[in-house]
Amino acid sequence: MLQRQDRYLRGEGPQAVLEESALVDAAELWTAVQPLDSECPTPEDDARLKEACSALGWFFYLRCAEPPGDAADMARAVLCFKPLEDDPGAIPEPLQSLLGASAEPEQQAGIGYHLTTLAQKGSASDRDLIDAGIGLQASAVSATQMGHPDLPTRLHLLGIAYHERHERYGAPADLDQAVELAARAVEATPDDHPDRALHFYNLATVHLKRWSCGGPAKDLDQAVEMGEQAVAATSVGDPHTAMRMANLAAAAKHRFTRDGLLPDLDRAIEMSERALEFVPERDPDGAVVRVNLVRAYRDRFERTKVPADLSSAIHISRDLRADFPDRPDLWGGVAFA
Repeated sequence: MLQRQDRYLRGEGPQAVLEESALVDAAELWTAVQPLDSECPTPEDDARLKEACSALGWFFYLRCAEPPGDAADMARAVLCFKPLEDDPGAIPEPLQSLLGASAEPEQQAGIGYHLTTLAQKGSASDRDLIDAGIGLQASAVSATQMGHPDLPTRLHLLGIAYHERHERYGAPADLDQAVELAARAVEATPDDHPDRALHFYNLATVHLKRWSCGGPAKDLDQAVEMGEQAVAATSVGDPHTAMRMANLAAAAKHRFTRDGLLPDLDRAIEMSERALEFVPERDPDGAVVRVNLVRAYRDRFERTKVPADLSSAIHISRDLRADFPDRPDLWGGVAFA
Protein backbone atom coordinates (compact mmCIF):
# COMPACT_ATOMS: atom_id res chain seq x y z
CA MET A 1 0.00 0.00 0.00
CA LEU A 2 2.76 2.44 0.92
CA GLN A 3 4.56 1.74 -2.35
CA ARG A 4 1.40 2.50 -4.27
CA GLN A 5 0.96 5.76 -2.38
CA ASP A 6 4.57 6.70 -3.12
CA ARG A 7 4.05 6.00 -6.83
CA TYR A 8 0.92 8.13 -6.82
CA LEU A 9 2.55 11.01 -4.93
CA ARG A 10 5.60 10.90 -7.24
CA GLY A 11 3.24 11.63 -10.11
CA GLU A 12 3.29 8.22 -11.77
CA GLY A 13 -0.46 8.48 -12.40
CA PRO A 14 -3.69 7.52 -10.67
CA GLN A 15 -3.50 3.90 -11.80
CA ALA A 16 -1.23 3.23 -8.84
CA VAL A 17 -4.32 3.41 -6.61
CA LEU A 18 -7.15 2.91 -9.11
CA GLU A 19 -6.16 -0.35 -10.80
CA GLU A 20 -8.05 -3.47 -9.81
CA SER A 21 -5.00 -5.15 -8.33
CA ALA A 22 -4.75 -2.31 -5.82
CA LEU A 23 -8.07 -3.38 -4.26
CA VAL A 24 -6.80 -6.94 -4.08
CA ASP A 25 -3.68 -5.72 -2.25
CA ALA A 26 -5.84 -3.71 0.15
CA ALA A 27 -8.02 -6.71 0.98
CA GLU A 28 -4.97 -8.91 1.52
CA LEU A 29 -3.38 -6.36 3.84
CA TRP A 30 -6.50 -6.09 5.96
CA THR A 31 -6.76 -9.87 6.23
CA ALA A 32 -3.08 -10.20 7.14
CA VAL A 33 -3.21 -7.81 10.10
CA GLN A 34 -6.24 -9.34 11.83
CA PRO A 35 -5.43 -10.61 15.35
CA LEU A 36 -5.35 -14.36 15.91
CA ASP A 37 -7.64 -13.79 18.90
CA SER A 38 -10.05 -11.00 17.98
CA GLU A 39 -11.50 -11.00 21.51
CA CYS A 40 -8.13 -10.35 23.18
CA PRO A 41 -5.77 -8.53 20.78
CA THR A 42 -2.23 -7.92 21.98
CA PRO A 43 -0.54 -4.50 21.97
CA GLU A 44 1.38 -5.67 18.91
CA ASP A 45 -1.91 -6.56 17.21
CA ASP A 46 -3.26 -3.09 17.96
CA ALA A 47 -0.13 -1.45 16.56
CA ARG A 48 -0.34 -3.44 13.33
CA LEU A 49 -4.03 -2.60 12.95
CA LYS A 50 -3.36 1.11 13.38
CA GLU A 51 -0.59 1.03 10.80
CA ALA A 52 -2.86 -0.80 8.39
CA CYS A 53 -5.71 1.63 9.06
CA SER A 54 -3.41 4.53 8.23
CA ALA A 55 -2.12 2.95 5.02
CA LEU A 56 -5.58 1.88 3.88
CA GLY A 57 -7.13 5.17 4.90
CA TRP A 58 -4.71 7.10 2.72
CA PHE A 59 -5.16 4.58 -0.10
CA PHE A 60 -8.94 5.00 -0.17
CA TYR A 61 -8.67 8.75 0.35
CA LEU A 62 -6.41 9.06 -2.72
CA ARG A 63 -8.85 6.92 -4.72
CA CYS A 64 -11.84 9.11 -3.85
CA ALA A 65 -9.81 12.25 -4.59
CA GLU A 66 -9.53 11.17 -8.23
CA PRO A 67 -12.40 12.56 -10.36
CA PRO A 68 -15.26 11.79 -10.43
CA GLY A 69 -14.69 10.33 -6.96
CA ASP A 70 -16.40 7.31 -5.48
CA ALA A 71 -18.56 7.63 -2.36
CA ALA A 72 -17.70 4.04 -1.42
CA ASP A 73 -14.00 4.97 -1.32
CA MET A 74 -14.84 7.99 0.81
CA ALA A 75 -16.75 5.70 3.19
CA ARG A 76 -13.84 3.26 3.39
CA ALA A 77 -11.42 6.11 4.08
CA VAL A 78 -13.64 7.33 6.92
CA LEU A 79 -13.89 3.82 8.39
CA CYS A 80 -10.11 3.35 8.24
CA PHE A 81 -9.25 6.71 9.76
CA LYS A 82 -11.93 6.51 12.48
CA PRO A 83 -9.71 4.53 14.93
CA LEU A 84 -6.97 7.16 14.45
CA GLU A 85 -9.01 10.31 15.05
CA ASP A 86 -7.35 11.01 18.40
CA ASP A 87 -4.16 11.77 16.43
CA PRO A 88 -4.78 15.00 14.46
CA GLY A 89 -1.76 14.38 12.29
CA ALA A 90 -3.11 11.04 11.08
CA ILE A 91 -6.18 12.49 9.33
CA PRO A 92 -5.93 14.17 5.89
CA GLU A 93 -6.85 17.84 6.20
CA PRO A 94 -9.96 17.60 3.96
CA LEU A 95 -11.37 14.89 6.27
CA GLN A 96 -10.74 16.77 9.50
CA SER A 97 -14.22 18.31 9.32
CA LEU A 98 -15.53 14.73 9.68
CA LEU A 99 -13.01 13.11 12.04
CA GLY A 100 -11.02 14.22 15.04
CA ALA A 101 -11.10 17.11 17.46
CA SER A 102 -11.93 19.72 14.80
CA ALA A 103 -14.83 17.75 13.32
CA GLU A 104 -17.97 19.78 12.59
CA PRO A 105 -21.29 18.17 13.57
CA GLU A 106 -23.07 19.81 10.64
CA GLN A 107 -20.61 18.23 8.21
CA GLN A 108 -20.76 14.87 9.96
CA ALA A 109 -24.55 14.85 9.90
CA GLY A 110 -24.77 15.95 6.27
CA ILE A 111 -22.13 13.61 4.83
CA GLY A 112 -23.30 10.76 7.04
CA TYR A 113 -26.86 11.14 5.82
CA HIS A 114 -25.62 11.30 2.21
CA LEU A 115 -23.71 8.04 2.60
CA THR A 116 -26.61 6.18 4.20
CA THR A 117 -28.97 7.48 1.53
CA LEU A 118 -26.65 6.15 -1.17
CA ALA A 119 -26.59 2.80 0.64
CA GLN A 120 -30.40 2.67 0.74
CA LYS A 121 -30.54 3.28 -3.00
CA GLY A 122 -27.77 0.81 -3.80
CA SER A 123 -27.25 -2.89 -3.39
CA ALA A 124 -26.91 -5.00 -0.28
CA SER A 125 -23.15 -5.04 -0.86
CA ASP A 126 -22.80 -1.35 0.03
CA ARG A 127 -22.03 -2.14 3.67
CA ASP A 128 -19.19 0.37 3.91
CA LEU A 129 -21.50 3.21 2.89
CA ILE A 130 -24.05 2.55 5.61
CA ASP A 131 -21.43 1.75 8.27
CA ALA A 132 -19.53 4.98 7.62
CA GLY A 133 -22.76 6.95 7.40
CA ILE A 134 -23.94 5.63 10.74
CA GLY A 135 -20.57 6.36 12.33
CA LEU A 136 -20.57 9.97 11.16
CA GLN A 137 -24.18 10.58 12.13
CA ALA A 138 -23.58 9.02 15.55
CA SER A 139 -20.65 11.39 16.10
CA ALA A 140 -22.86 14.33 15.11
CA VAL A 141 -25.55 13.24 17.58
CA SER A 142 -22.99 12.86 20.37
CA ALA A 143 -21.79 16.41 19.73
CA THR A 144 -25.31 17.91 19.65
CA GLN A 145 -26.63 19.24 22.94
CA MET A 146 -30.18 18.70 24.21
CA GLY A 147 -32.30 21.64 23.08
CA HIS A 148 -30.38 22.17 19.85
CA PRO A 149 -32.91 22.64 17.03
CA ASP A 150 -31.22 19.99 14.89
CA LEU A 151 -31.16 17.28 17.54
CA PRO A 152 -34.61 15.73 16.83
CA THR A 153 -33.84 15.37 13.12
CA ARG A 154 -30.36 13.97 13.72
CA LEU A 155 -31.70 11.39 16.17
CA HIS A 156 -34.49 10.46 13.76
CA LEU A 157 -32.21 10.03 10.75
CA LEU A 158 -29.65 8.02 12.70
CA GLY A 159 -32.44 5.72 13.89
CA ILE A 160 -33.63 5.31 10.30
CA ALA A 161 -30.09 4.32 9.28
CA TYR A 162 -29.87 1.68 12.01
CA HIS A 163 -33.28 0.35 10.97
CA GLU A 164 -32.12 0.13 7.36
CA ARG A 165 -28.98 -1.73 8.38
CA HIS A 166 -31.07 -4.17 10.38
CA GLU A 167 -33.32 -4.71 7.36
CA ARG A 168 -30.28 -5.56 5.25
CA TYR A 169 -28.13 -7.57 7.63
CA GLY A 170 -30.43 -8.62 10.47
CA ALA A 171 -28.39 -7.70 13.56
CA PRO A 172 -30.81 -7.40 16.53
CA ALA A 173 -28.58 -4.76 18.13
CA ASP A 174 -29.23 -2.44 15.18
CA LEU A 175 -32.98 -2.71 15.71
CA ASP A 176 -32.53 -2.00 19.42
CA GLN A 177 -30.55 1.11 18.49
CA ALA A 178 -33.29 2.15 16.05
CA VAL A 179 -35.92 1.90 18.80
CA GLU A 180 -33.79 3.80 21.33
CA LEU A 181 -32.98 6.60 18.88
CA ALA A 182 -36.58 6.91 17.70
CA ALA A 183 -37.69 7.25 21.33
CA ARG A 184 -35.05 9.90 21.96
CA ALA A 185 -36.14 11.75 18.81
CA VAL A 186 -39.74 11.86 20.09
CA GLU A 187 -38.55 13.05 23.51
CA ALA A 188 -36.45 15.81 21.93
CA THR A 189 -39.20 17.01 19.56
CA PRO A 190 -41.20 20.06 20.74
CA ASP A 191 -45.00 19.88 20.55
CA ASP A 192 -45.08 22.43 17.74
CA HIS A 193 -42.33 20.79 15.65
CA PRO A 194 -43.44 20.10 12.03
CA ASP A 195 -42.00 16.57 12.15
CA ARG A 196 -43.58 15.50 15.44
CA ALA A 197 -46.06 13.16 13.71
CA LEU A 198 -43.26 11.68 11.59
CA HIS A 199 -41.17 10.92 14.66
CA PHE A 200 -44.11 9.24 16.44
CA TYR A 201 -44.79 7.21 13.29
CA ASN A 202 -41.18 6.06 13.06
CA LEU A 203 -41.18 5.04 16.73
CA ALA A 204 -44.39 3.05 16.19
CA THR A 205 -42.88 1.38 13.12
CA VAL A 206 -39.68 0.20 14.81
CA HIS A 207 -41.57 -1.05 17.87
CA LEU A 208 -43.84 -3.06 15.57
CA LYS A 209 -40.84 -4.37 13.65
CA ARG A 210 -39.05 -5.48 16.81
CA TRP A 211 -42.17 -7.19 18.10
CA SER A 212 -42.53 -9.04 14.79
CA CYS A 213 -38.91 -10.19 15.16
CA GLY A 214 -39.62 -11.79 18.54
CA GLY A 215 -39.34 -8.72 20.72
CA PRO A 216 -41.19 -8.27 24.03
CA ALA A 217 -44.98 -7.96 24.19
CA LYS A 218 -44.69 -4.34 25.26
CA ASP A 219 -43.30 -3.49 21.81
CA LEU A 220 -46.71 -4.20 20.29
CA ASP A 221 -48.42 -2.08 22.94
CA GLN A 222 -45.97 0.74 22.22
CA ALA A 223 -46.58 0.36 18.48
CA VAL A 224 -50.30 0.94 19.07
CA GLU A 225 -49.75 3.82 21.50
CA MET A 226 -47.18 5.60 19.34
CA GLY A 227 -49.32 4.97 16.26
CA GLU A 228 -52.20 6.74 17.99
CA GLN A 229 -49.91 9.66 18.78
CA ALA A 230 -48.73 9.80 15.17
CA VAL A 231 -52.29 9.95 13.82
CA ALA A 232 -53.31 12.54 16.39
CA ALA A 233 -50.32 14.75 15.54
CA THR A 234 -50.87 14.55 11.77
CA SER A 235 -52.11 17.84 10.36
CA VAL A 236 -54.92 18.20 7.84
CA GLY A 237 -53.64 17.70 4.32
CA ASP A 238 -50.52 15.80 5.32
CA PRO A 239 -49.63 13.51 2.40
CA HIS A 240 -48.63 10.73 4.81
CA THR A 241 -51.99 10.54 6.58
CA ALA A 242 -53.06 7.25 4.99
CA MET A 243 -49.72 5.58 5.75
CA ARG A 244 -49.90 6.48 9.43
CA MET A 245 -53.50 5.34 9.76
CA ALA A 246 -52.71 2.06 8.00
CA ASN A 247 -49.73 1.47 10.29
CA LEU A 248 -51.92 2.00 13.36
CA ALA A 249 -54.54 -0.34 11.89
CA ALA A 250 -51.93 -3.06 11.39
CA ALA A 251 -50.63 -2.74 14.96
CA ALA A 252 -54.13 -2.79 16.44
CA LYS A 253 -55.05 -5.85 14.35
CA HIS A 254 -51.93 -7.69 15.57
CA ARG A 255 -52.85 -6.87 19.15
CA PHE A 256 -56.37 -8.17 18.61
CA THR A 257 -54.88 -11.40 17.31
CA ARG A 258 -52.70 -11.62 20.42
CA ASP A 259 -55.18 -10.53 23.09
CA GLY A 260 -58.58 -11.07 21.48
CA LEU A 261 -59.94 -7.69 22.61
CA LEU A 262 -62.67 -6.45 20.28
CA PRO A 263 -61.87 -2.70 20.68
CA ASP A 264 -58.51 -3.31 18.98
CA LEU A 265 -60.27 -4.93 16.02
CA ASP A 266 -62.78 -2.07 15.89
CA ARG A 267 -59.91 0.41 15.83
CA ALA A 268 -58.13 -1.51 13.06
CA ILE A 269 -61.27 -1.39 10.93
CA GLU A 270 -61.87 2.29 11.64
CA MET A 271 -58.30 3.29 10.78
CA SER A 272 -58.27 1.18 7.61
CA GLU A 273 -61.54 2.72 6.44
CA ARG A 274 -60.22 6.23 7.13
CA ALA A 275 -56.90 5.49 5.44
CA LEU A 276 -58.70 4.47 2.25
CA GLU A 277 -60.33 7.90 2.10
CA PHE A 278 -56.90 9.32 1.28
CA VAL A 279 -55.82 6.69 -1.27
CA PRO A 280 -56.87 6.38 -4.95
CA GLU A 281 -58.97 3.26 -5.61
CA ARG A 282 -56.44 1.50 -7.81
CA ASP A 283 -53.38 2.44 -5.80
CA PRO A 284 -51.30 -0.68 -4.92
CA ASP A 285 -50.66 0.62 -1.41
CA GLY A 286 -54.38 1.07 -0.96
CA ALA A 287 -54.88 -2.48 -2.15
CA VAL A 288 -52.83 -3.78 0.79
CA VAL A 289 -55.00 -1.77 3.18
CA ARG A 290 -58.12 -3.21 1.54
CA VAL A 291 -56.80 -6.76 1.93
CA ASN A 292 -56.19 -6.15 5.62
CA LEU A 293 -59.64 -4.62 5.95
CA VAL A 294 -61.30 -7.67 4.43
CA ARG A 295 -59.52 -9.85 6.98
CA ALA A 296 -60.51 -7.55 9.83
CA TYR A 297 -64.18 -7.52 8.81
CA ARG A 298 -64.08 -11.30 8.45
CA ASP A 299 -62.55 -11.68 11.92
CA ARG A 300 -65.18 -9.41 13.46
CA PHE A 301 -67.98 -11.33 11.77
CA GLU A 302 -66.62 -14.55 13.20
CA ARG A 303 -66.67 -12.95 16.66
CA THR A 304 -69.96 -11.01 16.57
CA LYS A 305 -71.93 -12.72 13.75
CA VAL A 306 -73.12 -9.30 12.54
CA PRO A 307 -74.14 -9.82 8.86
CA ALA A 308 -73.02 -6.32 7.85
CA ASP A 309 -69.39 -7.23 8.56
CA LEU A 310 -69.54 -10.26 6.26
CA SER A 311 -71.24 -8.14 3.58
CA SER A 312 -68.50 -5.52 3.85
CA ALA A 313 -65.78 -8.16 3.56
CA ILE A 314 -67.40 -9.66 0.45
CA HIS A 315 -67.96 -6.26 -1.16
CA ILE A 316 -64.40 -5.06 -0.62
CA SER A 317 -62.94 -8.37 -1.77
CA ARG A 318 -64.90 -8.34 -5.02
CA ASP A 319 -64.03 -4.70 -5.72
CA LEU A 320 -60.38 -5.52 -5.11
CA ARG A 321 -60.49 -8.36 -7.62
CA ALA A 322 -62.25 -6.12 -10.17
CA ASP A 323 -59.69 -3.35 -9.76
CA PHE A 324 -56.67 -5.70 -9.93
CA PRO A 325 -57.73 -8.65 -12.11
CA ASP A 326 -54.13 -9.52 -12.93
CA ARG A 327 -52.93 -9.47 -9.31
CA PRO A 328 -54.16 -12.65 -7.62
CA ASP A 329 -51.21 -12.21 -5.25
CA LEU A 330 -53.20 -9.29 -3.78
CA TRP A 331 -56.71 -10.71 -3.56
CA GLY A 332 -56.21 -14.47 -3.76
CA GLY A 333 -56.05 -14.93 0.00
CA VAL A 334 -59.24 -12.95 0.68
CA ALA A 335 -61.39 -13.93 -2.32
CA PHE A 336 -64.95 -15.12 -1.83
CA ALA A 337 -66.55 -17.65 -4.16
